[in-house]
Amino acid sequence: TGIQEICDRQLQRVKNLLEMKGHKLDVTSDLKAWLADEVHSEEFGVRPLKRLIQTTVLDPVATAMLEGHIEDGDKIIVHRHDDNSGGDGRKLVRADKEKGVSVSVK
Repeated sequence: TGIQEICDRQLQRVKNLLEMKGHKLDVTSDLKAWLADEVHSEEFGVRPLKRLIQTTVLDPVATAMLEGHIEDGDKIIVHRHDDNSGGDGRKLVRADKEKGVSVSVK
């Protein structure tokens, strides 16, 4: 749909930004679908998408970088989880260099 295409374009900007820093970003299809569903409203259209990507994708990745969980050249995989355990909604799983670092967001 048009919303998913807009979402893909916005996520591509994030990917390009991280590639300039030496990282490869992979956003799973379930998270992309959730973003597209979550952002659309009759009143605002898809305008809130940039903020949603900021809070759902960029902020958790930036926090993981600052905390040292993501190293130079790591592949970063961002996916969605439905854990209601509270906290900041972020889980990190360190995999080997080839598989990358998994960042799971609510």
